[in-house]
Amino acid sequence: MKKKLFLALLMVCLLVTLTACSSSSENPGENSGDNENKGSTTEPQIKVPVDLDVIKNDQEQVDKGHSPWQLDPLQVTMTFVGLAISPEGIYGDFPVDTDDLEIIEEGSQTIIKVNSDKTGITKVYLEQLVKQDETGIWTVVGYDVDEKRQPSIAGIQLYDDKEKVKEILGNEYKETFYEEAGHYPEPFYIWRYEKGFEVVFGKDSNKVYQITTTSPEGTTNLESKVGDSAEETLGTYRAKYIEPESIHGGMLYGVFKVENGQALIFDFNIEDGLVNPNEIKPEEKVERIILTYPAFLDDSF
Repeated sequence: MKKKLFLALLMVCLLVTLTACSSSSENPGENSGDNENKGSTTEPQIKVPVDLDVIKNDQEQVDKGHSPWQLDPLQVTMTFVGLAISPEGIYGDFPVDTDDLEIIEEGSQTIIKVNSDKTGITKVYLEQLVKQDETGIWTVVGYDVDEKRQPSIAGIQLYDDKEKVKEILGNEYKETFYEEAGHYPEPFYIWRYEKGFEVVFGKDSNKVYQITTTSPEGTTNLESKVGDSAEETLGTYRAKYIEPESIHGGMLYGVFKVENGQALIFDFNIEDGLVNPNEIKPEEKVERIILTYPAFLDDSF
């Protein structure tokens, strides 16, 4: 069942504290605040912090007849996964439908399997934290991911935080601030590493918006890297993803629409611009890799 009301997204922001995939920086198995799996025999890989006061307020609103969708664990999961795919908000149909979801465990903790290649999230864990009956709202308390389906460069994912980047790339970088947001949702910083990485962060969110590498150390989650041949790299990615057409016209060679609504770009000639203007020869080598969102490229696909 498709939901087209953006209002639902505003409500779910009160329901869960979602920092998209940045939550993956938490260590699996650690407790987060008040979030305890009551009576659960299965622990999620990644726990979602929960503000019980906010949940109680949401329950009161539902008791008054508002947002009844929060009583349905499938719709709560659909919204949670949708926001993970499009953290800036969803306009129109949700990218994952309830038809893509399957309840595999019910009880004090409900576990829902996500059957979609649009996201790396494979399972979502929910609990009724206020009322444990048919009038109780459901809250996401954790989720599992398939790391091979989480787009990344050098283990860094979009919407990771600065500490995760420092942990992986270190503290030796030059920082530049840009007051004009451009195509990003806010003013931003760029960290430039001499070893061949550039990372874009939002000024206030401190979340990663784009990752660029010219280093062979910048391996993707499917183990492609700078220096690999076009034959090898494109063979790996064309087997799983499409190379879309730009809204401005023309095929985007070497650009792939990957999970979570993201774009992964393999550039085979840095001098001819961000994307490859022509078909790519098998013997060409990857010179640059970029992980971003299409909107940040002034495109949509």
